Amino acid sequence: MDLEDIGKMEFANGGSLLEAILKVFKKRMTTPADSDYLPKLVPKLNNPCLAPYRATDDWTLNNLAGSSIVTASNQICIQSTPSKYSPAVGMQCDAPNLKLSNIVVDGLTNVQPEEATVTDPDGDAPKVVVPLDFCTITGNASIPEAITICGNFALSQTCCIPLRGATSCAPGNPTFGTTGTGTFTATISVPPSGEKIQMVNHATITVDPSGNFVVKIDSVDANIPEDALNTVVVISTSDPHKSAFERLAEEALNSDGGKKQLIGAFVAELTSPNTLNEIGNMMTKRINEVFSIVREASQ
Repeated sequence: MDLEDIGKMEFANGGSLLEAILKVFKKRMTTPADSDYLPKLVPKLNNPCLAPYRATDDWTLNNLAGSSIVTASNQICIQSTPSKYSPAVGMQCDAPNLKLSNIVVDGLTNVQPEEATVTDPDGDAPKVVVPLDFCTITGNASIPEAITICGNFALSQTCCIPLRGATSCAPGNPTFGTTGTGTFTATISVPPSGEKIQMVNHATITVDPSGNFVVKIDSVDANIPEDALNTVVVISTSDPHKSAFERLAEEALNSDGGKKQLIGAFVAELTSPNTLNEIGNMMTKRINEVFSIVREASQ
């Protein structure tokens, strides 16, 4: 069945013009040989560029908790205690802070659309919902099978020594800090559960005075299971506490809180107003091209 046949079929089944257009567009976006194959369209976005995407700001992860993180933090504090405080009795550690920088996201070309749902297709401003599934394309050497988030990190650890006889730190107690730096690679791939890695786009489609469709992406709902994310780190080789920092950084990034914050920062970048506007502009251009195909098919 060719694209014109799809358009004819939609009209024969009582479908609206918009539904016929979206049906044809979905077919084009999921056909590898088509110029509108979605993995081919993603690299054409340039404000911002998504293949790869380079974050404009650092990402900060705070208040990271968990028994394994506490153990690793204690180890770092003990190893980095200044000699004037040794032996440190009752050492206490704040939760570590992570700052991620020079972040590059790759693999966003591994994306495929599901069927669009249209509300009030014959109205003046129909609402369209299109789920996008990531990391489902396999066996194509030109398309990464996973999303990777790479960059540099700085892990800061603050330590405190209570005064003799005290059980907790108070203002004015001896404190010191230490920082480990290195690189990290976070990988997002389909988890063992098979749960989808998905971003659901909510859009409004209107018609301008010249009769062309205009697509505006209103919002995006993201579903990225925490078990789809795994992070490894490499600490700077010159750091005297290399193994301890590597352990703490990996524990922190792979903790529930670390994953939630990393996924949250990732989603926030990809759903920024600039990104949604760029996607809307591209969809506007492509849908109007498809419109001409469907219009010819209906005549």
